[in-house]
Amino acid sequence: MQSAKVLVVEEEKEQEFEEILPQDEYMVLKATRSKNALTMVMEEKPDLMILDLELPGMNGIEVLRRLQISTFHLPVIAVSSIGTVEAAVEAIKCGACDYLTKPLNTRDLKVSVSKGLQELRGAKGNKHTDTANCLDIQTLIDEVKETMLERGANLEEANRSFEKRLTSIVLEKVNEGDETKIRKRLEINRESSAF
Repeated sequence: MQSAKVLVVEEEKEQEFEEILPQDEYMVLKATRSKNALTMVMEEKPDLMILDLELPGMNGIEVLRRLQISTFHLPVIAVSSIGTVEAAVEAIKCGACDYLTKPLNTRDLKVSVSKGLQELRGAKGNKHTDTANCLDIQTLIDEVKETMLERGANLEEANRSFEKRLTSIVLEKVNEGDETKIRKRLEINRESSAF
């Protein structure tokens, strides 16, 4: 039986997930920053993510939103020290399959991981490549925006440069059959993202 890959995203090491999740059943991967987590999703293709919502910079809710734009189904267990109904509802609305409060109860975490993996097995069309493409596009969008704004570019110049660079890089990365789908996603991103 192949081990399930579980990506744990938390800034500070609060718990030993390797001790909680048996090594013969789970391969625990770790990331301490949101950008690292999104990169690991593309490269490692985890089966489940345990995501701390209180990350510095891009918080866990923003990570959930970025995962939600993809067609890939990645169960995410949101964890937070903020145990309010509002925080839980927001996480679930953004795509989390469960919400746990810190400090984590070992039994609750194991049950939640098991349910998340069952959900994954039941999901149709588990397409890791779609996630990689969507997250890659979003990462590129952020990098181009930051670079152009750092250089003091005006919005029109930033937009022209962004569209040219994004289109060329994305089209290099996708297969011919996916080109139409990617072009549609680019149009949606262009319409929804404001500089």
